[in-house]
Amino acid sequence: MSKSASQAKWLSKPQNRDYFHGAEHVARVRQWREAHPGYGKKTSGATPLQEVLIAHHHEIIEEKPVLTGVALQEVIIDQPAVLIGLIAHLTASPLQDDIAQASRHLLQMGRDILARQMVAPIP
Repeated sequence: MSKSASQAKWLSKPQNRDYFHGAEHVARVRQWREAHPGYGKKTSGATPLQEVLIAHHHEIIEEKPVLTGVALQEVIIDQPAVLIGLIAHLTASPLQDDIAQASRHLLQMGRDILARQMVAPIP
């Protein structure tokens, strides 16, 4: 159930309809605020989340050795192997039969899309 649906259901009950209205509830909120001073106020010493994430990201990079992976140009030469690996990943199966079936399905989908574009170009 979504939050909005849950709130609507809660507010539809007779005992909850005036929960946020009236002097009694104003007093309840004031009493709660007095018991929780500073709630919701920003603290001057707080670090924004972005700075924490950026600092953490740099720490991780500094701990890792320099990457000596394969250059993109070399990966592009191996496109058939990359495509097979991608299909195996998408099907969650390294079996040739599953990869072949998925390849045929993807090929047909691609041909159907291209055929539709040739017949009726999309404006």
